[in-house]
Amino acid sequence: MKRVASTLLLLACLVDANAATIEVNTTGSSDTGCTLEDAIVAANQNLAVGACAAGQAPPVVDRIAFAIPPFDGSVKTISSDDLPAITGAVLIDGLTQPGSSCSGGFPTLRIAVTGPADAVGLQVSGADVTVRGVAIYGFMDQVFASSAGSGAQRLVLQCNVIGMFPDGTTAGANGSSAFSRGVVLSNTGGNLIGTDGDGVNDAAEGNWIAGNARQITIFSVIDPISGNRVSGNRIGTNAAGTAAPIGSIQHYGIWLKEGVGRATIGGDGVGASDALEANVVAYQVATTSGDGGGIVVSDSSTGVTIRGNSIFANTTLDIDLAGFNDEGHIEPNDPLDADTGPNEFQNRPTIDSVTRVGASVRIVGALASAASADYEIELFGNARCNASGYGPGERPIASTAVHTDASGHADFDITALDPAAASVTALATDVAGNTSEFSECASVVLLRDGFEG
Repeated sequence: MKRVASTLLLLACLVDANAATIEVNTTGSSDTGCTLEDAIVAANQNLAVGACAAGQAPPVVDRIAFAIPPFDGSVKTISSDDLPAITGAVLIDGLTQPGSSCSGGFPTLRIAVTGPADAVGLQVSGADVTVRGVAIYGFMDQVFASSAGSGAQRLVLQCNVIGMFPDGTTAGANGSSAFSRGVVLSNTGGNLIGTDGDGVNDAAEGNWIAGNARQITIFSVIDPISGNRVSGNRIGTNAAGTAAPIGSIQHYGIWLKEGVGRATIGGDGVGASDALEANVVAYQVATTSGDGGGIVVSDSSTGVTIRGNSIFANTTLDIDLAGFNDEGHIEPNDPLDADTGPNEFQNRPTIDSVTRVGASVRIVGALASAASADYEIELFGNARCNASGYGPGERPIASTAVHTDASGHADFDITALDPAAASVTALATDVAGNTSEFSECASVVLLRDGFEG
């Protein structure tokens, strides 16, 4: 995944050194100034359009900047029901509008794009498109990216508010729709939603995606080698992180379906910015059977690695490996993990005991899976258990590597620092990147002087 970071650095150099800057200076769609609609066409066609300057041909990545008066710190809202599809390489940079900032925590955004609930907001079919510093809400799909060709598309979404008003308290009109979607990646790979984990400005690169029925949907991937990455985002939470936005009907946090070949949800495991690569995925609510899941991996999707996240307060399963039309049900472990399906139905660990001495907890458990194979076990501390009895994963507290014996068995015994945990859960991930559902939730038993008490 560091390849994503190096690609972004190359794109940044092209933007800074050579790009044409197309400056949007009006919120209207037919004003005498340069509108967002005309700016997108100018970047697509490398021609001057209306009052907008011409873009430049590849490999140059054009920049669409914003300077919309009055410069009084207010949000400038661009309403459109027919934005052109983005077909050329471009950086749409809402942070250029005076008063905008992204420095970690909830961003201060001064450019908003909204439209009718039966339309698509930003449609991306070109490669090397970056969108940052924009609030997008009100549409059926806020961002829809697809690629008709092969290879990586390299869409980058950073420091955006997607599905909510710019203040992060209330959902747009999309909030009342049972079918609205925040970000859709369809038949496309090599894309990044959130931080790149390169150690530079990572805390300010995450998105806040909430207020939609489905926050992120990833369909079949035509380029499984490059995969897709979702890291460092707040998914399903308001600006304060305490609840879903007002006026929203949230069903799924992240849904990966129809043959996703590879995806990283959370950290990449290399240690550079692991804590900042974590997603929060919360407050998805079941209104019909099966929905209300935090992260759902369904159909024939495999290689979905879920690491280092905070996943909680979802009414069905926090992680759901779901067969066809089987969302919301616990997938049973099987002998030697021989079954196939989403994430190969990777068996979950079992936790035999969790005991506390002071600020530390000792977790003893096991994994029964394929024979003579390597796995990563990740452990989480929680304030309470999911109503299903499996999950959540409020905060990662430790991880360890295990190797199963010829019978498919491996034990683990690890002590982790967590003074607040009332319960502990675990995940298992195989060497192909397939992560399991959460283990059963095990309560912490307090030891005093070496004895239960």
